[in-house]
Amino acid sequence: MVAFCTQKALQLGSSISERRSRLLSCQPDLRRIAVADLRSMWFRLSMAQKILFVPSMIGSYLRVALIDDDVVRETIIPIFFDMLQCEFHLSPLRNFSKFANETIMQLDCLVDEDCGGQKFKEQLYNIMMDMSRSDTDLVVEGCKFVALVDTLLQHLFEYREVRTNGYCIENGMDRTVELLKFYKLIGHDDLYINYVYKLYDLHMLSNNKIEAAFTLLKHAETLSITLLDAHLNRQCATQRQLKEALYNEAANLFDEKELWEESIGILKELTFQYEKNYEYEKLPSLLQRLAELYHKVSTQGRVACTYFFVGFYGLNFPSYLNNRQFIYRGNECEVNFYFRHRMLSTFPGAQLINTMDECSHLSKHDNKFLQIFPVKPLFESCWEKKCSNRLIRWYFKNNRVQNFEFYKGEIRKGTKWTELEDNEIMRSWVIRRSVSIEEQLPNILRWSPITNFSDPIECSPLMEAVTTMRKNNEEMEEMAHVVLSTPLESVVPLGGKIRGIVQAFVQGGIKNYKIFFSDRCGSILTSEEHELMHQLRTLIRNQVPILEFCLYVHASRDHQVNVQFHESLVTSFYEYKANIEKQFGKVASQLPPGCSIHLSQQKGDERRASSFEISSTPSVMSVFKRGGGGTKSGRTTTRKSSGLKSDLKSAFENGIAKRISSSSDRSFDCNSNENSSTSRSTLDFTRFEHPLKSISSSSLQITEDDATIKSVKPVERLTDTQTVPPPLPPRRTKISLLVPQHLNTLSFPVETSHHNI
Repeated sequence: MVAFCTQKALQLGSSISERRSRLLSCQPDLRRIAVADLRSMWFRLSMAQKILFVPSMIGSYLRVALIDDDVVRETIIPIFFDMLQCEFHLSPLRNFSKFANETIMQLDCLVDEDCGGQKFKEQLYNIMMDMSRSDTDLVVEGCKFVALVDTLLQHLFEYREVRTNGYCIENGMDRTVELLKFYKLIGHDDLYINYVYKLYDLHMLSNNKIEAAFTLLKHAETLSITLLDAHLNRQCATQRQLKEALYNEAANLFDEKELWEESIGILKELTFQYEKNYEYEKLPSLLQRLAELYHKVSTQGRVACTYFFVGFYGLNFPSYLNNRQFIYRGNECEVNFYFRHRMLSTFPGAQLINTMDECSHLSKHDNKFLQIFPVKPLFESCWEKKCSNRLIRWYFKNNRVQNFEFYKGEIRKGTKWTELEDNEIMRSWVIRRSVSIEEQLPNILRWSPITNFSDPIECSPLMEAVTTMRKNNEEMEEMAHVVLSTPLESVVPLGGKIRGIVQAFVQGGIKNYKIFFSDRCGSILTSEEHELMHQLRTLIRNQVPILEFCLYVHASRDHQVNVQFHESLVTSFYEYKANIEKQFGKVASQLPPGCSIHLSQQKGDERRASSFEISSTPSVMSVFKRGGGGTKSGRTTTRKSSGLKSDLKSAFENGIAKRISSSSDRSFDCNSNENSSTSRSTLDFTRFEHPLKSISSSSLQITEDDATIKSVKPVERLTDTQTVPPPLPPRRTKISLLVPQHLNTLSFPVETSHHNI
């Protein structure tokens, strides 16, 4: 009877087709007659007989119910509720788990075969819900199951629509994850694992190997370290073997995409299991691989991925996208322009919105709108305190992030700041907002929906001045450490950064902030703003020893640095320092005795350092030993190339698109309104062994007379000598930005131009 009803020859099409109307005008619909007989036979059976066909006949009856005919569906659907009742009353546990599991399994298969539609979903829900409400024993559990099936059908139809109509691989991944989460929620492991591997295949097809690795771990989480038979075994006999294979494959994918910390976590779990079960023969190779991964983390730089806010608006988008906002994880070095182009290609016909304002009103338009702009990840500041190695901090800054920030500029006139002085600095305000997402990134998808928006926070010109000074100080210190610790790192960006501060002819530099320290400004500041003003004063003073250290590092690359350019920086630095000291008081030098920021004295420093090493004097060499590059003595390797060859090499390295560092490490040409997430000290000498606490500040003082004498010394150029890396000045007391409590969470502003409002 089922085969008769579902045969292809009797499928007349939809109820509005002309062929169907023409055929039914001259003869009855045989499917309706057959389904009526099928229902009659079912209800003649006793309850003991009916239970024999549950769950074996559920798939056949569902195939009949999915016929595109309202009468057929209305006739057959009550049989499903009768099956549910039958198992519920005859089961010792008073449940209908067999019926529920088989129904879900069969619906997944049949909808994937293009059976059923929205009308079937509506009729099934209405009929089953009415019958459940009329049964006092099933009014709760029955209605809950009907709602669950309705949700499942919605997901299945959306997945099928994406797969068959204008397939978009991103939408396919999104709908696959929705089904994956649904089956995980209801505990249907077989279907859950099935969709895990569908998602894995999509990621591998798109070369999303990090997301593919996270997807494999979803299957590994369902397995135990036991000798039970493996399901979907991948040629593995036990769950233990399968879990090991999945872990190793995921670790390889993470390693290939340079996410070594995730590989380490996976392999450490395997190490624990091997030790626990005394499988020592597997440990040597595993521990050797862990050592290699740790070495990569601490010595190799990586390129960070960018993150973007993406909003979908318009009725032409699917219902699961319209009026929804996501944070997308872009590709390595992918700038805003290329990401926008990629998204517009993915969603053809969409219009781009160049604003950061809320656009929910566009969701009712008969069109497609995309709102895209970059955001900056916010990471927990505790990692900054725990780790001083920038290469290790890179992971925590760019991965496993769940909070992001974006901002836009705003020009305001008629404020108390413009009354003091009407210029661009005093008219510029910044509006900051942060967002939270559902799951950390990276994950099994390259995007995650936004779950929470913070209230807009208005940052005054004074607050932005503090933010800008803090950012500049930390950027300079970080760039100097990078040049110091990486022999192949170009010194050109550091020189440009120094010049942009000590020779700020265009933007004015700290002269723009002079108004904040005037008596007129002090009379209009609130108590909170007074604290900000003191912080700005401290940051300006602390910039002097940072600049001095940067010049020392710059001078250490004498084979890459133009002599006239460097000496012009030194001269400008002394003028800059004199102006700061005139306004804010004397600033002590933080360089150890015998160290100079002049190129002419670098060779003398090297000879003194060599004599210190021979005599085993620990005063300065204890600092140099940890500041150097490649050898045990802390010195860099001997330079054999000529100056021209080195310049060509550094120019070539600067031209490489994919540079071996994170974007935050080289922010020479980034937006000057960005700030760092935590308030780090100006200079860090705690990374070295030299006991600088015994050195008095007076002994480290560099007077203007000394500076004048040093600046006129002739430049000595020696060849075939080794350069001693410069030391790092000591870390000062940490300065905390005294701002309102709600601002402490805002740290990484967006590297983008201000959008129009």
